[in-house]
Amino acid sequence: MENEYFLVNKKILPDFFNDVLDAKNMVNNENKSVSDACKEVGISRSTYYKYKDFIRYPDEKPTNKAVLSFKVDDIPGILSFILSKIYECKASVLTINQTAPVQGIAYITITLSVNGMTTTLDRLLNTINSLEHVLNATMLK
Repeated sequence: MENEYFLVNKKILPDFFNDVLDAKNMVNNENKSVSDACKEVGISRSTYYKYKDFIRYPDEKPTNKAVLSFKVDDIPGILSFILSKIYECKASVLTINQTAPVQGIAYITITLSVNGMTTTLDRLLNTINSLEHVLNATMLK
């Protein structure tokens, strides 16, 4: 999807979107725990976690991090192939976590700094999904 964002009036959104923003503010600025903030505004923690990274005020800077998940065949060099695609689009790798392979399949989670990327995350994921031995590439947040 080329256009990832819409500008909508909050009047047409469910009320809990405001609650998520309020809880997010409490967690980030008042040092409240997620549980306490969610109780105070009256939403579940699952609602908070589902939407917290996808809703913000217009003047708030968007997050500069993305967490990508990969299901790959266990072959030598597959992580290197993925990292080369990330390097090509000028994203910076912050963390890498790779599971031990089970029945020839491994899972990799990579956290990126997306400041300065020369392409969109959708295009990066499409490129990586097209690599041989990459079974699935998705964005977690």
